[in-house]
Amino acid sequence: MSYKEYGKAAELQGEKRASQWLEALRKPRGNVRANGAASIPHEERVQSTTISVVIRTLNEAKMLGLVLESLHSQTLEPREVIVVDSGSTDGTLRIAEEHGATIIPIARERFSYGRALNIGFAASGAEIVVALSGHAVPTDREWMRKLLRNFQNPRVAAVASRLIPYPRTALHNHWLSLPFYLHRAHRTNDLWLFWNTATAYRRDSWSQLPFDEEMSGCEDREWAIRAIKQGFEVAYEPEATVWHSHDESYGKFFERVIFTTKMSHKYR
Repeated sequence: MSYKEYGKAAELQGEKRASQWLEALRKPRGNVRANGAASIPHEERVQSTTISVVIRTLNEAKMLGLVLESLHSQTLEPREVIVVDSGSTDGTLRIAEEHGATIIPIARERFSYGRALNIGFAASGAEIVVALSGHAVPTDREWMRKLLRNFQNPRVAAVASRLIPYPRTALHNHWLSLPFYLHRAHRTNDLWLFWNTATAYRRDSWSQLPFDEEMSGCEDREWAIRAIKQGFEVAYEPEATVWHSHDESYGKFFERVIFTTKMSHKYR
């Protein structure tokens, strides 16, 4: 972790939290488990599960290094990271290469959220595929393990993380995260808590139900609705947390809220 990256972490998350997080990253992984992890049922099965992470990027150089560093510091580390990039010009590809990610370029005019994920998921070879934003940073080294333990239930097709806004972010980012403040307990089939910001999927379930490639957004909730209708469950794991905020104006924020609300009602 470079001093430059440390500076970014300190600025975004506060000096104390950044120091604690970076100190945790530097500790050797070995077979470290979180407190109480040994009591998790079928822990050995979780440990042996193969994992791929798919990250959609467009000029994510500001945070991508921290995202990839946090993935490689997980006690349950993914076997591959796939970056589906739609034309970055800011150093994103160099950072991805330095961290050993597989890069799949797509033309910007062909981009949709669903199409980028379908391309990345199709290229993966793991049992579990995680869709992760290029600026969503897991808050601890047990994030992946906490997500995957939900797949002990065979009906669960996907598991979403709890999203926490960066402390020094605009107030409207905290408004957008209101559902995550209100719901601190495990839930199933709650669309307001299901986002592709940091969500794990069974690859077999995705093979049956690929993402809609024509939608300009809300492909995650539309997928969840189809999965639930097919008899699957989508879970929300409040203990699996990531830092995530959008660097956007109030106008863009309200456009996002209105669009998300309309699409959720349309496909319900």
